[in-house]
Amino acid sequence: MNIILFIIGLGVGAFFSLGFSPISIGLGNVVDLIVVSIAVFLLSMIFYGYLSPLVFLYLGFVSNKMIFSNPIGVLGFIVPLVIASYAGGVAANYASMDMNGEGNFFQHWKGIAAMLIAAVIVAAIWAVVMGLLPSFQDLNALFLP
Repeated sequence: MNIILFIIGLGVGAFFSLGFSPISIGLGNVVDLIVVSIAVFLLSMIFYGYLSPLVFLYLGFVSNKMIFSNPIGVLGFIVPLVIASYAGGVAANYASMDMNGEGNFFQHWKGIAAMLIAAVIVAAIWAVVMGLLPSFQDLNALFLP
């Protein structure tokens, strides 16, 4: 569901030429993607995973400008976000079980932390790879007078 709404957000944003700016804190692509992955984890945990598709829809709207310059990079952008969203949903489930007296959240914190760390590592690797991929804007500049 998250991936579908992300792609819908990309399509709608590109069709209507929405003027959202890509999410950036000004420290580079690697830090930006790591921060977005951690934010998706936290939002998925806070909203128990139910509203995470709306976060992906918004991220699709925001990423619509990048689809024309680097479509492979934008579609790979989903991978660490899905991992972080899943980790947030699992963390919320264990927290709910702990509050209802059915289990202990801290028995599962290593698995949750491992999924979050995996999302951060995949985000860092993908941001580096995304920077190495050719941009269609650069390729068009080669053929324009």
